[in-house]
Amino acid sequence: HKKWTYKTIYTFCPDGDCSAGERPNGQLSYAGAAQGLPYDGVSPLYGAAQYGGSGGGHGVVYQVVPNGDHWTQSVLYAFCQESGCADGAAPGGVFVAGDGSIYGAANDGGNDVLNSCMGGCGVLFHLTPKGAPTQRGTQWKDETIYTFCSQVDCADGKEPFFPPVMDGDGNLIGATENLVFKLSKSGKHWTLAALHTGITPTSGVTLDTNGTIFGEKAYPAQGEVYRL
Repeated sequence: HKKWTYKTIYTFCPDGDCSAGERPNGQLSYAGAAQGLPYDGVSPLYGAAQYGGSGGGHGVVYQVVPNGDHWTQSVLYAFCQESGCADGAAPGGVFVAGDGSIYGAANDGGNDVLNSCMGGCGVLFHLTPKGAPTQRGTQWKDETIYTFCSQVDCADGKEPFFPPVMDGDGNLIGATENLVFKLSKSGKHWTLAALHTGITPTSGVTLDTNGTIFGEKAYPAQGEVYRL
């Protein structure tokens, strides 16, 4: 039997400095994850921290890279750089697409024009590298691809906290506090469709090879596993 040994490879807020993030959330991801490949052990691992960062403590997307027996952490993007945190705040996990770019959800922030959520109803974001994704020091460009609660009564969802996944057609599938959605791109624009409403997801979604969606929700009773 294999013996498992626990080892910390990075600790957040060293010496009380949380400029590189605080309280990581969601799973780590890596180049090749979208294709079902195992992690190669040498390329970056990508993740999100809900708080901390140079943007006023509103969270970051980061990477950790192995360097011999040590791992080096660096911030790819610190949130709330735009007025009113229009670029999002409090990210929760990331998804690395086949092209090496990063998609994720931020639970807060966004232009809350309907004043439906305190601190904003959240956004979906897309980070693209300005150089080779694995190259040290590469800068990343952030784009907000969807702001939630843009429709009356938040019919398009609010407060996502799980990274979306991508189906075989390039659509993003995910869950917010109150629905499961599909985000489709046409040209430079993304359009959201609610696939199912009236649920309280407690996880992101999982897709099978046929495009069936699986997930978990908190209610009714003690919770359920669902499929769409």
